[in-house]
Amino acid sequence: MFGFGKKPDHFADLMEHLVERAGMRSRYASAFLLAYKDDVSKRFEEGTKRAEQTLAGASRLQQMMFNPSEIYDFAIVAQAYTGYLQDLRRGRHVGTDVEWAIWALLVNHNDLIQQTDKGLAKFVEQNHSTQLPKLLETVYS
Repeated sequence: MFGFGKKPDHFADLMEHLVERAGMRSRYASAFLLAYKDDVSKRFEEGTKRAEQTLAGASRLQQMMFNPSEIYDFAIVAQAYTGYLQDLRRGRHVGTDVEWAIWALLVNHNDLIQQTDKGLAKFVEQNHSTQLPKLLETVYS
């Protein structure tokens, strides 16, 4: 997609991950990716480079245990986390598909959020059903 970071193919890769592997409806996945196209593309690129560097020095067993899906998850969840803190809390994207996508990603990957921000992870876990009823049923197919 034109204008999607430095690598236009990142949009297709991230979209495929969200829709095909994670089961997110394309409406929400595309809204999220288009809203944060440059930032999520940079995060994905950095994660890919870091993984390549790590794997270069890893043993054969460690290389076999590596799950490439984690690069996508970390980039997407990091962007959802940033989107929540910098945009939703300031009223940006509220009431849009981007808000629903951010909340769904935070709920669905609460374990990753827990490692970084236990307070937000607890808040998301306790409040997502009142903030956006039927969130996961709506966003994921």
